Amino acid sequence: MIGKVLTLTFLALVAMSCVVWVYLPELLKLAVDHALQLEAAQTLPPHGGLAKLLVGYRLTGSCENGFEQGKSALCGEHFLSHVIKSQAIATAIGPPSVKSRVAFRELLGVLSAVDQKYLSPVSNIALGDDWRRETAEGFQFLTQLLRFAFEAYVENDPTHPRFIRMVSPTIKMLGDHPDAVYLYTPVDPCRSYLITGRVTTEAYFSFTVHGDPSNNQATFATRIVATLNLEELKIEEDGTYKVLLKASADPEVCDLSSQDPYTDSEKDIKASILEMPPSSSSVIVRLYYENSTSVGTDEVFVTSVMDSYKIEIVEIYNTVNDNNNVAMESCNKASDLNEDALDKHIAKQLNTVTKFVYAMTLGMPMQDPTTTPKFYSMIPNKFGIPEKWSRDTEGMGAVDIAYCAGQFQLKEDQALLIQGELPECSFANIVLWNRFLQSFDFRLHSVSLNRKQMNLTCDGEYIADFDNSSCSTPYYRIVLSANRPPGLNSSYSWISTGGRRRAQMFWRFVLPTNEVQQPKTTIMNVADF
Repeated sequence: MIGKVLTLTFLALVAMSCVVWVYLPELLKLAVDHALQLEAAQTLPPHGGLAKLLVGYRLTGSCENGFEQGKSALCGEHFLSHVIKSQAIATAIGPPSVKSRVAFRELLGVLSAVDQKYLSPVSNIALGDDWRRETAEGFQFLTQLLRFAFEAYVENDPTHPRFIRMVSPTIKMLGDHPDAVYLYTPVDPCRSYLITGRVTTEAYFSFTVHGDPSNNQATFATRIVATLNLEELKIEEDGTYKVLLKASADPEVCDLSSQDPYTDSEKDIKASILEMPPSSSSVIVRLYYENSTSVGTDEVFVTSVMDSYKIEIVEIYNTVNDNNNVAMESCNKASDLNEDALDKHIAKQLNTVTKFVYAMTLGMPMQDPTTTPKFYSMIPNKFGIPEKWSRDTEGMGAVDIAYCAGQFQLKEDQALLIQGELPECSFANIVLWNRFLQSFDFRLHSVSLNRKQMNLTCDGEYIADFDNSSCSTPYYRIVLSANRPPGLNSSYSWISTGGRRRAQMFWRFVLPTNEVQQPKTTIMNVADF
């Protein structure tokens, strides 16, 4: 008996719900009319449900001029009915599934995996006695990856490219340092781009095109596939230059049959020519400055540098066997796309962000002593053997630079003395990184030194003016410790560990003309200075 009563009650509720669902606009109109009567009589409760209903009704507009569903915009009680029904469905089964929502949820899934698998002992992270610091820095690193990725891949696009600042005092990755300005933009190998810039006081300039065999910019394309340096540029008297980045001539990737490739763009452009391989996906401009004050802290200067670099498309070719290659071909910006095209476009951009975050975290191989390059020492408090970067090496290095790196591991009362001879080169510096290849906060601590910031000697004599010194092999002595030793004299330079007991130390020697010597290291007590 009780079962029958419950069944009948349930069926009655379902029937009532169906009636309400079908006649909801009419019921809402009656409620609105009642609210209007109460308002006219000044008896409408100001914060009640009827008052809120009346506000919504007025915001959507009345249907006094008629309403034909499917042919005009929803209005009045019909719009309110649509809102209530949509909210009920979303509450019961979730919001509508569109491509951009699916892509966003995939990003959330990768972020969850980074939390559970990457920023954990599973990936050899947060294993030491400083695991809390390393974990916290890992999440900070993740937020900075997202900030860069959103700017580089959601707000930027190979079809409408612009240079963005790759690293800054608050966005760090891939071995940044405070003496550089890095500019980044994604590119399409089936487009030709004209890049304009200006040479000023750089100690070093390089223009590198990065790509990977799958031609997928989402992996961040760490391999160098084409490069230009300062000596290869055609520089005008005022310091300006142009680079014509030509579309790939590979017929299996780009369909060049629509026009004579490069002729139109080369005709009137005095530019350095660089052809993109078919795997090209991004361009990085490296600008190194050897100043007494690091440029990374000078926002006004960095802004002026960025303002002098422009990129524009001069030729467009179709991608072979890819009908979806040009998502925004005829549009000036994403907001010009129709709803379906915009949904697909944002989904594609979010997928790129997802793959980038994955590549920079879960996709990073764990350190393996058997495959570590020889310039990196796995023995604490030692440097590896300096060597130049190779195009065949995975990573974001430049082929003009010799690198030398290692790890420090010190007790609170210890210091590491680093000493040796600097080679003849265009630029040299040493910088400290955390586990995630991020420089320490150089706004607050002395965590890097270029040659102008070092106290150097030559044959035992202090070099007061590095720019005008004739010394070919200046000698450096750098002390690495948590606090500057009070007895440290002017023949030493000092770098702060920022309170860390262990981290990474990294040398760059740009365009060296002689052999780069391996730095010597000695563990000492801070009191010994």
